[in-house]
Amino acid sequence: GESWPVGWRPSTDCHELSATPGEGMTDIFLSYTERDRDTARRIAGVLDAAGWSVWWDRRIPAGETWRSVLEHALEDMRCMVVLWSAKSIESEWVYEEASEGRRQGKLVPVMIENVRPPAGFREIQAADLTGWDGSPDFDGLRMLLGDLENLLGKPGGAAPERPPRAAV
Repeated sequence: GESWPVGWRPSTDCHELSATPGEGMTDIFLSYTERDRDTARRIAGVLDAAGWSVWWDRRIPAGETWRSVLEHALEDMRCMVVLWSAKSIESEWVYEEASEGRRQGKLVPVMIENVRPPAGFREIQAADLTGWDGSPDFDGLRMLLGDLENLLGKPGGAAPERPPRAAV
């Protein structure tokens, strides 16, 4: 049988936060290690509630390989949020995903623990969610949401602030 990297598993259940491969562009690809899944779920929930589509659940449709699903998700993302923690900095899968995000110029690093990111990622300014208690008012979270809005535009496509005035 095929061995599944940490964070990947065959699954038949669907989660509403998970963007399905093949649906077109996903706003945010969330890169994390399985041991940080609870934190990833909370962050994905906040990003989803803000209106962005988030690919995070790693569901592998029957008949597909994790590698092909990953390749499609990486091609279809508008940006990548990588969660740096003591476990993720040791994960070759997270490193590989983050390397692709950096290569595409779409990487948004987030510190969820006070760790030193791997070599090659230390010069990229990271959002700081160390000590985040889940509060929507946490400074680091508000800054992350602002940074994502600057990168992606307002979720769901920016609507004009005021309707255009009718010509008189």
